[in-house]
Amino acid sequence: RVHGTLSECLFFFAPPRRHGPPGRPGVAMSAAMEALLRRKGVQQTNFMHQIRQWEWEVEKPTAQGNSYFTPSLVEVCAIAIAKDFANQPPVDHIDSRLHQLVTSHLSYDLPIQVTVPRVQSEEYWKGCCEARWTIGQLSDAKAAARQDTTCGWKRAYLERHLAEHLEALADEFPGPGVQLELERLCTLVAPWVQRLRIHRLKCHVNVEAMLARLPQLTEFGVTYGVLNTGMNFDFRMFGMRPQDCLHVAEVLRSTSTLTTLSFPENQIDSDKLKALITGLVKNFTVTSLDLSHNKIADAGTKALATLLVRKNQTLRRLDLGDNNIRAEGARALGKSLSLNQTLVELNLRLNRLGDEGGRDLLEPLREHGVLAALVLANNELGIDSARACADVLRSTTGLTKLDITGNPFSEDGAKEILLACEANTSPLELDARMCGLAEPDRWRLMETLKKRLNDRTRA
Repeated sequence: RVHGTLSECLFFFAPPRRHGPPGRPGVAMSAAMEALLRRKGVQQTNFMHQIRQWEWEVEKPTAQGNSYFTPSLVEVCAIAIAKDFANQPPVDHIDSRLHQLVTSHLSYDLPIQVTVPRVQSEEYWKGCCEARWTIGQLSDAKAAARQDTTCGWKRAYLERHLAEHLEALADEFPGPGVQLELERLCTLVAPWVQRLRIHRLKCHVNVEAMLARLPQLTEFGVTYGVLNTGMNFDFRMFGMRPQDCLHVAEVLRSTSTLTTLSFPENQIDSDKLKALITGLVKNFTVTSLDLSHNKIADAGTKALATLLVRKNQTLRRLDLGDNNIRAEGARALGKSLSLNQTLVELNLRLNRLGDEGGRDLLEPLREHGVLAALVLANNELGIDSARACADVLRSTTGLTKLDITGNPFSEDGAKEILLACEANTSPLELDARMCGLAEPDRWRLMETLKKRLNDRTRA
């Protein structure tokens, strides 16, 4: 029973009027009425109202689409502004709460020429991402949003939008109009784009002109090619052209922000690699280089080895997997690694080093205390390489990750590596599957490494 005036009783038994949906300006009831109900110890149990609130939160109807909740005049104005946002004057000068109310009603289909300069709300850009791509496609965007809470979603949206715009270009060589449109887009999104990864690029655009308009770019990767070619398959559709390499080299000479380069599956041979190196020798910002699944072979590896001994070298990660590198290239890499003091990760998976090349690569590493991760999987290494690998494990404590899977070391060679691992007291992540190691020895090795890792965790 409620004791009070007639108006108070009517207010209590009628569905409460709410000015705006939950989380938006407006209150469900006056402060005086809330105080009255608390004083009388009465709890409201109107389940129909709770259902209406749930419908509002889930469906988010507009003011015209739901007559139960009465929107405030402020919200009606915000909806009107949002509907004609492209033709409205800037609203940056208004109160932040009201600005957020306007952006919450914006359509996700507005052109980015309108929204990029004027909308900074992370909730809006998160909605744009979720409306355009699936959850699986947004894994990188979520990581970016966690690292950068101010513009992480906006940055993720614009980076992906630019990459998809490039991948959609159908002509092999762009006309002046296409190049001009691309440069305008790059200028528009430049303050936010830091990572650009193009998975399949058919059009050979002027990369130098494009990247010159992205001064915040730190990571760049591209694979030239076409998906689903059908009966129109042609080898010329795939891989970088010499002119593309020269454009990238010009970028490397002038950039002050680019730290990561990734050019996998681009048909890069020794000549194209030398064109890239002309830019790398003048660059002191790149720390990670991915050239996997190309054709640089021994001649290209020798050229790259000369880069590794350059003064003021900054390269820390190098991926040369699947490049048809043989013993001669491995020998050149080994000599350069003995003089290099910056490289910490080297991947040579799926090459053809052979037993001689593996030995010549590994022997100089006994004096190289910087390299922390080495991948030599599936390189046809033999007993001599196994002995050199064992010597490296006994003499250095800096190597923390070693992958030697798929190499025919024989049981004796694998046994030497096992004994060297037991003698090396530093924590080591070793992958030695399919290397000729007997089953009892393999379990013994796993237990040794597991115990060492547990001891490190407790410490």
